[in-house]
Amino acid sequence: MHNYHIGRQPIFDGDQRVIGYELLYRHRDGAFSSASDGDQATSQVIMNSFWEMGLGKVVGAHKAFVNVTRNFLINGDLLPPPSSQLVIEILEDILVDAEVMAAVRDLKRKGYIIALDDFSYHPDLAPLIELADIIKL
Repeated sequence: MHNYHIGRQPIFDGDQRVIGYELLYRHRDGAFSSASDGDQATSQVIMNSFWEMGLGKVVGAHKAFVNVTRNFLINGDLLPPPSSQLVIEILEDILVDAEVMAAVRDLKRKGYIIALDDFSYHPDLAPLIELADIIKL
């Protein structure tokens, strides 16, 4: 039997209703991740939540917010197929350049839901705001 560890942080709307859960990588002992490799953490969350455990067991009928690295954005084939439950979270520390914008446009075209994590407005982010379905504050 395998032990899978995923942190599940609730995300609330303006009326304090849970709309989904941010899925976070955790070490086998359940401690917060200190993984410096964001690609590894994203891979583990996707593998454990989507393939091994099953999304229904992890979030029920709610949305699953998954933090993705620049590499996962640009190489969209690394992501699970789009669904009404999967939300791709663009982290605040990702450099938004032409390559990232093209990747996000492609993910939107394919049907992915896009969220901006820990968002703080800056004029350079205006094109990304237009593509986002959800902005987390």
